[in-house]
Amino acid sequence: NECDAVDSATLFEIASLSKTFASAFAIEYFAKRNISLDTSVNKLLRECGSAFRLSHPVHVEWGEQVTLEHLMSHSALNMHYVHGVPLDDDMPCVEDFLNGNEAYGYPPIEVLSKPGTLFHYSGGGFLVLQHLIESFEKSQSIHSIMLPFLKELGIDDNSLTFEAKPQNESKIARGYNDNGQMYGH
Repeated sequence: NECDAVDSATLFEIASLSKTFASAFAIEYFAKRNISLDTSVNKLLRECGSAFRLSHPVHVEWGEQVTLEHLMSHSALNMHYVHGVPLDDDMPCVEDFLNGNEAYGYPPIEVLSKPGTLFHYSGGGFLVLQHLIESFEKSQSIHSIMLPFLKELGIDDNSLTFEAKPQNESKIARGYNDNGQMYGH
């Protein structure tokens, strides 16, 4: 089997590097709204009308102590990696992952320790960050919200996207085993 050739238009998953772009965007997003990074996430969730809240099963006060900074610095929440969703499936909205999603192996997002005291690599913090920004923007996807920011950086929609299924889906790199069979099929 001949595998798909990689060229300058091939799209690759940037995995955890997405957190760098998300953090840079979020810092600017909240600064433009005069919201400090030490603001309680639960306070902001209440303000934007979200029903989701961060909590800890024993130390209830820790949920209120989680700040925007903690979401981006991996110093409060669980959910090490965000597994993703196969391209063949429609991407559920981010809210479908916050309280856990058994179909895709996601645990509920919870506070693990006193915020700011321990490092816990947390993709879950970025799901909460996405939910918060989308809730403030009332029904816009994170892709459309971030698009002007990325364009200001000189990044066009064909080279980096936060869209679940890019329009140029055929250009997404796919992995193959030594026998030429595509992984996941």
